[in-house]
Amino acid sequence: MPNLISTKLGPDIVSDYIAKEVALGHMAGPFTWEETHLVCRGHFRTVPVGLVEKDLARATFRMIQHFLKEDEFGVSVNSQIDSDDFPM
Repeated sequence: MPNLISTKLGPDIVSDYIAKEVALGHMAGPFTWEETHLVCRGHFRTVPVGLVEKDLARATFRMIQHFLKEDEFGVSVNSQIDSDDFPM
């Protein structure tokens, strides 16, 4: 799934965020499609990332992951999770 158009506002912000998360061990990768299929043992779903303005005066942004974004089939990551399995 492609990233949200807002990532064009600061592609370095997205790259830096992901690199920091990988360095901290919060994320793994980067992986090729083939490697991802092996790690996930088959099909996997991704979510697009985007940027939202954090501070207008400083022109700073934060990265978001859009779990509600539907693909071409009308399916999102959140739509495949049964909320009854995760009571809050």
